[in-house]
Amino acid sequence: MLALCIIFLIVNLMETLDKFIDQQLSLETIALYYLNFLPEIIKLLTPIAMLMAALFSIGKMSNLNEITAMKSGGMSLYRLMFPLFIVSLLITGGHLYFNGWIVPVSNAKKNSIEKNQLKKEEEISTLYNVYLRDASTKNVIMNNYDGQLKTGAG
Repeated sequence: MLALCIIFLIVNLMETLDKFIDQQLSLETIALYYLNFLPEIIKLLTPIAMLMAALFSIGKMSNLNEITAMKSGGMSLYRLMFPLFIVSLLITGGHLYFNGWIVPVSNAKKNSIEKNQLKKEEEISTLYNVYLRDASTKNVIMNNYDGQLKTGAG
């Protein structure tokens, strides 16, 4: 998990380093940005890391003939996989809490840094085939809507 996070952070840093330099951000602001970006990265990488950990641990047990020894000792496959199942349930519960309460707070702080320090503007583009309900009996259909001019046509 740590290795995947470091790779993710380095790739993202290389992509956004020019923006940090252009805005002349301090090292403290950049560190705060990535500290608030870390929960999002962990959210994305946890399933991958858990799958890799399960595959590596079962593969290592298989290479060392431990699974064969357990099966020959009378242990069922269900009993063999039970600890893996329990750990995965615990990690899933922690992941649900993490995604619901910790990640949104850190993303709000990260977006605040992007908006205030990096001056990242949300690009408003043209929308096509817009359908909306103006009243309970009235629907509005536009072929295109220009977000910058705030006008619709068609």
